[in-house]
Amino acid sequence: MRLCEQRNFSKFAREILTTGIVTVSNSASIADEISRQLGPIGNNINQIARKANTDNLLHSKRLMRLWSCWRKSIILCKS
Repeated sequence: MRLCEQRNFSKFAREILTTGIVTVSNSASIADEISRQLGPIGNNINQIARKANTDNLLHSKRLMRLWSCWRKSIILCKS
């Protein structure tokens, strides 16, 4: 279902039962996988930011650069 880019099981089942054809898009599944893997990286950046703000260990410019790199990777992944 995920590989066919279907979110609704009823629509998915109806399409398979009526047409017998399943169309799979690999490009979307690769982008989804990359996005899934980048998610925890974003969580780590948030944890670093929280710790840095608490202990005054990281300059805001470095943190913003780190965040910017992460956002660019997400945008590239979705395009």
